[in-house]
Amino acid sequence: MSRSNVFCRVVMLVPSLLYFVAMCAITIFHSTLYIALAFLPYEKHYKIAQRWGRHNIIAVRWLCGIRLRIEGKENIPDKPVIVFSKHQSSYEIMALMGYLRPSAWVGKQELLKIPVFGWAFKKSKPITIDRGAGRVAVEQLLEQGKQALDEGRNVLIFPEGTRKAPGAPPNYRIGGAVLAEQSGYPVLPVALNAGEFWPRASLIKWPGTVTISFGPLIESQGKTAEQIRAEARQWIEDKMDEISTAADGDRC
Repeated sequence: MSRSNVFCRVVMLVPSLLYFVAMCAITIFHSTLYIALAFLPYEKHYKIAQRWGRHNIIAVRWLCGIRLRIEGKENIPDKPVIVFSKHQSSYEIMALMGYLRPSAWVGKQELLKIPVFGWAFKKSKPITIDRGAGRVAVEQLLEQGKQALDEGRNVLIFPEGTRKAPGAPPNYRIGGAVLAEQSGYPVLPVALNAGEFWPRASLIKWPGTVTISFGPLIESQGKTAEQIRAEARQWIEDKMDEISTAADGDRC
């Protein structure tokens, strides 16, 4: 049955709406709890955010049939790294939040203005930048990123800056690679195909298995930012071709 089939889309709309309600409830509950327990030590406090991610992953699995497969767990080190992740949907935010060590997320300043969620996000010590500020944004990333890494947290970056639909031409920005070059911390590349089941700008979620793949660490010492960016892009895009299910036909 084709996804363009009206009946098919109506059938998937019902569980998608149920998940939307569940996601709102989960987010309001955990955000409120996160704000109320801000006095806790950082690592214990961050566990609330991790549970937010895991509970959303569980809810969307039971309601919409989106399952999660993680590859390359052995590549995740027990030390701070700069995570370069593909970004296609909200799904990977929840999954990475739930399964990685405490991380400083790089995001746009507008996220802080979202009621409840934005207030909680601010408490998680993110790196918020003005994406239109050019060099100033890179300087913000460098200053706050080095501090987070030295404190023992990951820095999690979507190097393309925004969500990209599956198959869209890649556009890797240089900021994260500059941070790796100047800080000396390694890069953990992440490929995923979440956008094939959780399309951007669409309420409907499609059943299937999201693959999130962690690659071998890319050492940054002795390399230029251009070399780091090129290595990360090469691994991520090659792996994207490997895990994509777009050619498998109908999944409705």
